Formats: sequence, structure tokens, C-alpha cells
Amino acid sequence: MRIPSRILLLIGGISAFVQAALLFIYGVVFGVLSLPVFKDLIMKGIEDGTIKVEGADSVNMALTIVQITFVSVAVIFLILAGLSIASGILTFKARKEEEKVSYILAIVFGALSDVTAAVVGSVFGLFYIHHKKKEEDEVIDATSK
Repeated sequence: MRIPSRILLLIGGISAFVQAALLFIYGVVFGVLSLPVFKDLIMKGIEDGTIKVEGADSVNMALTIVQITFVSVAVIFLILAGLSIASGILTFKARKEEEKVSYILAIVFGALSDVTAAVVGSVFGLFYIHHKKKEEDEVIDATSK
């Protein structure tokens, strides 16, 4: 269980950092699109029907709704990027230390950032620790008899 755990943790750590980079790029793109510089472009899209906003009484209200939506999406992407970075760091830490607490943290942050390889690798690591402890206890019991 040790080797599959280490391989999956390596894959999970790398994929967490790749995911974080992509989420950061998406967050920056949506953040930049919400700037007033792109106001005319968004207004043109609203006026010609490319961007449809339900419930907006005027073009200015639709523009405000679109800008707020872009800012909200940018913030969500940046938060998810932060969770992915934390997942990557904790996954590599669990791979290095091979301790129960590190595996549990890697499972939690792997699940929060949707990095399945880190979660599965950490579960395998917990199984490895459990079996290793069990074998040590059996050796101690055998030598004490």
C-alpha cells in the first residue's frame, strides 16, 4: 500500500498545482472583464443580444448585474485556487512525512479542491499506517511470549 499511496499522492499534488494555476488564470480573466475598461464591450453585447440578462429593466442595470457576476465568479475561482494550492502542499507533506494527521489533512483539502488522486492516495496511506502498526504490534507480541 505504500507504493500506490506515494504514486497517487505525487499525481494528486501535481494535479492540485495545475488546477490551482488554471483556476487562478480563470479568476484573473473574470476579474479583468469586470473592470470599467470593458464597460463598452459588455454594453454592446447587452444591446445586440449577445449577453442576455433576465430581470434587468435597463441596459445600465444589466451592465451592473453582469459586472457583479464577473466579480463574484472571479472571487470564487481565486478561493478555489487557494484551496488547490493548500491541497497540493498538504499532499506533498503527507507523501514526505507518512503520518496519520498529514494524510487526514490531505484527504480534507483534497476533497475540498476535488483532487481525487490525493484523497485516494491518502486513504491508501492510512491503510498502510494501520497495517504497519498492526505488524509492529504482532512482532512485539511474538517477542514478549
